[in-house]
Amino acid sequence: MQDELTLNSYNSFLSQRRNWYYVFGEVQNIGDAPIKGVTLNITLQTQSGQKLYRTTTTSIDLILEGRKSPFTFLLTDKSLATEVKSAEVSIANYETTTETKPLKLRISAHKAENNTIVGFIENLGARQARFVSVLATFYDENQQVIAGDAFMYDRLMPASRSSFEISFPFPEKYEQARWYSLTAQSLDYAIEEEVGFTLFKGGDGGISYVFIVFGIALVFSALVLFGAYLSTKLGKQKGKKQ
Repeated sequence: MQDELTLNSYNSFLSQRRNWYYVFGEVQNIGDAPIKGVTLNITLQTQSGQKLYRTTTTSIDLILEGRKSPFTFLLTDKSLATEVKSAEVSIANYETTTETKPLKLRISAHKAENNTIVGFIENLGARQARFVSVLATFYDENQQVIAGDAFMYDRLMPASRSSFEISFPFPEKYEQARWYSLTAQSLDYAIEEEVGFTLFKGGDGGISYVFIVFGIALVFSALVLFGAYLSTKLGKQKGKKQ
């Protein structure tokens, strides 16, 4: 079974702010068919040697061929969470399917600003996208998962776009964060193309290539409009002289 779905990496820790125990990770479909119904086993080891067994599911409900999905587990019982010293994750179950979704969501722009990813998501479809989520995964310098978070919409109307902001959620882990990736889904649509590893901090500050192209296009458009303006003005002046 696990030849079609692989566990890329995961990270677990006790949050300083809430004293909840978190597990973040990422799986990838390496098979030749969509995958759904993913269940992951979470085994928590306590300071006293006790093992706690839990399960979680992936954030993306239908993982298309070659695609990734983040997953999150949290233990909110503080009396238990503060006793956990480590976690192990394994793939428990999933099924391949012929189901699919139209690729009608597009992350058209994104970049890192300080501790936040900002960007735009578009609905390219002919009907509204319901229950849209943009999912960010953060990685360390070795591209191992540190944490993740999401931005949600109730709906996104046809042929429209909306902005999103996803901040790094754990100040105590921020120094480890170097890369991010983005994906998205809705009840109706899948993302046209995932956003792969992108610099979160360091180097160029994680500026997306899409933003660069967009800036060049704006400058080019301005030059074209200015040229047209000059041409019209010179034409009028020439007409007056005649």
